[in-house]
Amino acid sequence: IGADTITLGGNTNTVVIASGAESSFSSMDTVTDLVTAGIATTTFKLDDNGTEVGVTAGKLTATATTLTGAASLSAALNLLAAGDGSTHGIVTWGVYDGNTYLVEDLSAGASFVDGTDIAVKITGSLDLLNSTDLLVTFA
Repeated sequence: IGADTITLGGNTNTVVIASGAESSFSSMDTVTDLVTAGIATTTFKLDDNGTEVGVTAGKLTATATTLTGAASLSAALNLLAAGDGSTHGIVTWGVYDGNTYLVEDLSAGASFVDGTDIAVKITGSLDLLNSTDLLVTFA
C-alpha cells in the first residue's frame, strides 16, 4: 500500500493492484517502461467486481477517454470514473499531461472515489486499446 514505482522488464510482467487502497489518487502507483507491442507481455491484474466493462478476454475494448479539457489530474480521474462501477467494474483509460492513466471504476458515484476506485499512472502517452501485448485480468 502506498505510491510505488514499478519498472517493467523485457519479458512477461504482471502488475497486481487488488484494490483502490493500493493505488488511488492520493497514493498512485506509477508503471515505467511499459512496451505495448512486440517485446514483452504485461498483465494488469485488477479487482474483480462482477463482469467488468471495457475488457473482453483480457483485452481492453474501451477507447481512450478524452481528457484534454481536464484542468487537473483530479478532474481527469473524475472523467475516467464517470460511470457506476459498483455492480460491474468499469475499466477506462486516457492520456493526461503526457502520461497514460488506467482506471477501474468500482464506485457508484459519477466521479473518482479515492480509496475505492483504482488508478495507475503509466509513463508516456500510449495507445492501450491497440496494444498487442497488454492484458487486463481480474483477481
